[in-house]
Amino acid sequence: MTYMAFPFRVTADGRTASVDWPAHVRDMVELVALTVLGERANQPDFGSNAPGLVFEGAAEELAITSLYLIRAALTQWLAEVITVLDVTLEASAGAIEITVTYQLGLDPAPVVQVIAAESQA
Repeated sequence: MTYMAFPFRVTADGRTASVDWPAHVRDMVELVALTVLGERANQPDFGSNAPGLVFEGAAEELAITSLYLIRAALTQWLAEVITVLDVTLEASAGAIEITVTYQLGLDPAPVVQVIAAESQA
């Protein structure tokens, strides 16, 4: 089975781009981690506020709090799909890098995903 790719795009043959299940899950993890709380009008509690760290700086207390918020958001929204094993965060002026380690379904092999975001200013 295939799933719609994110971001949405059209292939050279005019079809909607699609991805397999593991790639679809990677897209979902990235969406949850990089969506600002309140950004979605019909689901204001969706997301983690991690993108705000790009502008807030790298204060240790803020980074630790954000780790818990990211992990909680991933668990809340993707608990039926993944088991979150670890979340780490590197924040610097104008950029963040989130590393999420998770198990996909019943597969015991851990998946490591790195999500990077930078200020567009």
